[in-house]
Amino acid sequence: MEAKKGVRKTVIVIINQKTQNVQCFGSLKIACDAHSDLVYNTIVKANLPILINNLKVYRVQFNKA
Repeated sequence: MEAKKGVRKTVIVIINQKTQNVQCFGSLKIACDAHSDLVYNTIVKANLPILINNLKVYRVQFNKA
């Protein structure tokens, strides 16, 4: 029997308020690793969306369609 893979429910979207650049990440940890301004241990405890150093961090529903 094949092991069941995890189903992605949400993704992390980061919008740079200055440049309007939008990035999407599969997890908050990966997003924090990509941006030195974001500290995972601080953000994981906060309610999203949050604004840190002109970066707006959202958790949004993932649609497969």
